[in-house]
Amino acid sequence: MKELITPKVTDIVERLERPDALVLTRYGDGELWCMHNRYDGNCDGVRFSPALGRSLWASWWYFAWQSMYRANVMVHIHRSMLRNSSGRDIENVDFWQYQDFPLYDCFWVEDSVLNGEFCRLLKALSQQKCLLVGPPHFSGPYWPDHWHYLDVHNERAFDELMTVLSMVVASRGWGVKTVILCCGLASEVMAMQIDIVTEGALNIIDVGSALDPIAGRRSRGYQSRSVTDEIVDDMKQALGVGH
Repeated sequence: MKELITPKVTDIVERLERPDALVLTRYGDGELWCMHNRYDGNCDGVRFSPALGRSLWASWWYFAWQSMYRANVMVHIHRSMLRNSSGRDIENVDFWQYQDFPLYDCFWVEDSVLNGEFCRLLKALSQQKCLLVGPPHFSGPYWPDHWHYLDVHNERAFDELMTVLSMVVASRGWGVKTVILCCGLASEVMAMQIDIVTEGALNIIDVGSALDPIAGRRSRGYQSRSVTDEIVDDMKQALGVGH
C-alpha cells in the first residue's frame, strides 16, 4: 500500500524561504467525493457539480505533473483516498495507490495546530505580504496589517474564480508574495489558475479550515473538541495580532 508522507512544519517553513515558490494543495474527502461524482455536497454546504468535479480533476493532474518537475510543489490528500477510511463508499480507491509522485498527508495541518507547531508556519507567514482569500467571518482585526484580505464565501467560491484572479494580479503590484487559500473545494482550482496566471511566481498555500478559530469559529469537530483558547491565543501571537 502506498504510504503518505507526513511533512514537518519546519520543512514547510524552510520550503517557504526557498527562491522557488511553494505550492501546497489539499485534496480532502469532499474533493474526492466531488471528483468521483458521489453525494450532493460537503459539510460546508458547498453543492457538488459536474463542472466543479471536472475542474478538480484538472487541478489534480496539473499539480501531479508539476510536482514531478518542481520540488516545491506538494500535493496533500485525505487518508481515505488510500484506505477508504472515511466510512463512505469511494469508487476507484485503488487509483490513488499508483500515483507515481510523492503524496503528503493533509492531516499534518490539524495535528500541528494541536501540538503547537502550526505557530511556526504562522510566524513565517506573518513576516510576508500575503493575500488571504477566505470566508466572510475572516473580516476583522485577526490578521497582520500588511496582509490583504479578499472575502470569498465557500459556497460561491467556484463562481468567483475571475474575481480572485483579478485580485491576485493586482496584489502583485502591492508586493504580495504568498496567497493563502481558505475557500473549501474551490481552493485547488484557484491554486491551479493562480499558478498558471503568475507562471509559478507566488507561494500558494491551502491550510483548509485551520485559521477558523483565529476568527472566532470552530468549524470542525477537532477544533470544537481540542482547540483550546490557549491554542488560539498562541496562533494569534504567532501572527503578531495577540492582545
